[in-house]
Amino acid sequence: REAKLIGKLQDALERLEDGTFGYCEECGEEIPYKRLLARPVATLCIRCKNAQEAAERTRGESDQLSDY
Repeated sequence: REAKLIGKLQDALERLEDGTFGYCEECGEEIPYKRLLARPVATLCIRCKNAQEAAERTRGESDQLSDY
């Protein structure tokens, strides 16, 4: 778990260097400052993160249905 966080922090530092830190990887919008304070390794804005999680839940539900 710690190694995964270190990797995410290194990725965030790279984004700082290349000027993409603070911008959503999905839609390109600026990630709100409060979100970055709470989660500096965030790569998605709240809207895109919620959409990603909804898609994951949908996939999980369809996977469960295929087990029957």
